[in-house]
Amino acid sequence: MTDKIIMYNSPEAAHYVTNLKGWVNSKGLYCGDRKDSEHLARWSGCTHEVCECGKPRTKHWLKCDSCREKKAIEKYNSLDAKEWNGEGMIYSEAYDKYFFELEEAEDYADDVECKLSALRLVICEPQYLHPIQEDYWIDDLPEDGDISDTIKKALDEFNEILKAEGPVSYMPGKYRVDIK
Repeated sequence: MTDKIIMYNSPEAAHYVTNLKGWVNSKGLYCGDRKDSEHLARWSGCTHEVCECGKPRTKHWLKCDSCREKKAIEKYNSLDAKEWNGEGMIYSEAYDKYFFELEEAEDYADDVECKLSALRLVICEPQYLHPIQEDYWIDDLPEDGDISDTIKKALDEFNEILKAEGPVSYMPGKYRVDIK
């Protein structure tokens, strides 16, 4: 089931009534007879506006789906290409999906019947747990107060454990996968 498209300039988006003297939107909401009432009625009553390319776009987006897709491809193509070393993860900007292996991405491309390059793969950057700094409890300590040496030593040990733990997740990075 698809929702009906109502363009901003369509008579269905809003109409002027004389018995109330004012503008009424497509949902029957009376918007008044002030200088900006027509705009208010049309904006609240429409579902779509015209994109800069001339196609309808959902009113809360600045561009239509095809223009947003073109912009995403341009942005992806502007990233520097880098060969993926096979460590960590890669991310498909086009399908919002993460992969541990290039072969996994190739299988997915086969499943969705597209070329591997259409996945717009990006090398992910590892995310680590942030170490706890000594000033973490600064709001709890008295003015010019300091934590004890025992706690400092425990923090150092704990932070070493965090570092040794390795990445806990991955985020899309700034390099696209160089697919040869």
